[in-house]
Amino acid sequence: MRSLWLVLPFEALNAITFGAAFAAGTTAASRLAPPGAAATMQALFNAAYTGVGYGAGSLLGGVVRARLGARWVFAAAGAVVAAFWLGTSVASVLLARSRRRRAAAAAVAG
Repeated sequence: MRSLWLVLPFEALNAITFGAAFAAGTTAASRLAPPGAAATMQALFNAAYTGVGYGAGSLLGGVVRARLGARWVFAAAGAVVAAFWLGTSVASVLLARSRRRRAAAAAVAG
């Protein structure tokens, strides 16, 4: 990289995407929680996201960097993000289909 200043626009993008992802996760945790347990679910989400996620990422990233170099860390991180994006996209489509089928069955039965 010729200049580290080229990273700055991506950091601004990270501020937006992190905020949106964290807000969405917190909202989902609250909605999925049983009655009276919204705060507990939000705390568990926060612990998993910032504790386990950052810790595992830092540990694995350090091991990969030590053995293979920094380029492989970014390549591996990109592959993990792509795999999770694909998995959540497929799960979202399947969940939407399932909900539509249940709604249609309920409409026919009701």
